[in-house]
Amino acid sequence: MDVMVEKYLPFGYEYFVMDAGWYSPMNPEKHQGLELESFGVCVVRQAYFPNGIKVLTDYAHKKGLKFGVWLMRGIPRQAVEENLPIPGTPYFARDIADTNSVCVWSRSNYGVDMTKPGAQPYCNVVINALAGLGIDSIKVDDMVPNPREIVAIARATEEGRFEGQIIPVQVTLEDGSTELVTRDEGIRWDTSLEKLASLPVIPLVSGGRQLLQPVHIDDVVELVLACLTAAHTRITLDVVGEKPVSFREWLDIIRRTAGRCEARVLPVPYALCLAFSYISRYFSPLLQPDNLRMLQAGNTADPAPVAAILGRMPEDIETGWKRR
Repeated sequence: MDVMVEKYLPFGYEYFVMDAGWYSPMNPEKHQGLELESFGVCVVRQAYFPNGIKVLTDYAHKKGLKFGVWLMRGIPRQAVEENLPIPGTPYFARDIADTNSVCVWSRSNYGVDMTKPGAQPYCNVVINALAGLGIDSIKVDDMVPNPREIVAIARATEEGRFEGQIIPVQVTLEDGSTELVTRDEGIRWDTSLEKLASLPVIPLVSGGRQLLQPVHIDDVVELVLACLTAAHTRITLDVVGEKPVSFREWLDIIRRTAGRCEARVLPVPYALCLAFSYISRYFSPLLQPDNLRMLQAGNTADPAPVAAILGRMPEDIETGWKRR
C-alpha cells in the first residue's frame, strides 16, 4: 500500500483493491471452511488478517487511498448447507438460493433467486456489512450473465443505512460499469455529472452542444431480460433513451432536479480541450483524449427498435433523473 501511495497515487491511481482470497475457504475442493457471520455473509479470515480489514481501510484512507474488495455474486454454499437465517426476515439461505445458478469458473457460491422473498434483504446485508468496514469499492464478479442480481446489488446500494457517518460505496460490475453513492439518513447521489452540474460556472467543450441520448438503467435491465427470452437473438440494438438532448441540456436537467437555476456556461474550444486531455489523462481516467472525441461526436439513434422490445418508449431523461 505504501508503494502505491508513493509510486501511483500521484498519477491518479487511488483504488487499492484486494482480490479473491480474503475470505477463501480452507478446503477449496469441498467449498467448506469459510468464515461466515451467523447470517451467511463472508468475513475476513483471521488467519490472514488477525487485526481485521478495518485497520487496513483506515490506513488506506489516512494515506489518501480508497480500499476495495472482490466479491462473488450469490450466497456461499456453506451458508445454504447450514441454512443460516437472513436478518430481519423469517427466511433462510435455502429459501433464496438458486442451486442451478453457479459461476462456471468458481463454484463456491450459489446464485440468489431474486423472485424469492428474502433475496433482496440478503443482498442489502452483504453490501451493508462490507460498507460498514469502511470499504469504498466492491467488485461483484460473474454479474453480466445474471441481470436480476445486477439490479439487486444496485438496489442494495440505494437502500443501505449507516448511523453516524456517510459511507461511499462504489459497486463495480464485471463489465466495468459503476454506481457511486453516499448515504446518511437518506440517499445523496454523488456522480461526476452532478459535481460538474453543481459548479457556479460550468466549462463545457464547444459549449455543450453535443447531442446525447441517455437511457435509464431500469430500461437497460428490462431490455436485457427481454432479449434473453426473445425468439430472435441475433440482432444489433442501439440502446438509447427516448430522445436526444444536448450535453448542456442534460446538465440543466440535473440542476433543475436539485432545485438550482439554469447553468452559466463557459464554452471551451474543442481543440484546446483535446490538447489539454493529453496531459489530464495522467490525473483522471475520465479526462482521456478518446473520451473527449466520443463526447464531441455525440451519440444518438432511433429509439423505435428498443421501444418495440420494451413494448413502450424508453423513459425520458428528466423523469428518469427525478426518479433516481
